[in-house]
Amino acid sequence: MINKSASVNQNLSLRPSESADETFLETVYAETRRSELAIFNWSREQENAFFKMQFSLQSKAYEMQFPDADYTVVELKKMPIGCLIVERAGEIKLVNIALLPEFCSRGIGTFLLKQLQDEAKAADKPLTLHVLKTNERAINLYQRHGFAIDGSDELYFAMRWQIL
Repeated sequence: MINKSASVNQNLSLRPSESADETFLETVYAETRRSELAIFNWSREQENAFFKMQFSLQSKAYEMQFPDADYTVVELKKMPIGCLIVERAGEIKLVNIALLPEFCSRGIGTFLLKQLQDEAKAADKPLTLHVLKTNERAINLYQRHGFAIDGSDELYFAMRWQIL
């Protein structure tokens, strides 16, 4: 399990997500995907309505597919900046990791990923995830940290990190 009190510089923490976090989590969802809608030239209101619907669908799908997952909010100096969802049934599956764009490229994702790798190593379990094929930035991050493509479908790469 990720050390919930561990931090990059004692300012980063995780806490279980609560129903009161839903608006924040919708914002994270929207802000990490807003660039994908640029080609449609929609108004901000149209984008937000679309993201609200998509977030709701994704949340329901995660609840059905990963009923025992740990849903956490990533905080920096007690301010929410992202989310992390991890399923630990059998293998350790990184279901979702998302940070508000202004907190990307600060080593936070790397820190969280390394924490999961340490957990997988200690439990002698593989660490797996799925990533959109178009998300080159995330794919590069995962490959830099030893993940290999283990399969794919039309939209996603399945990736695996395993202790050698």
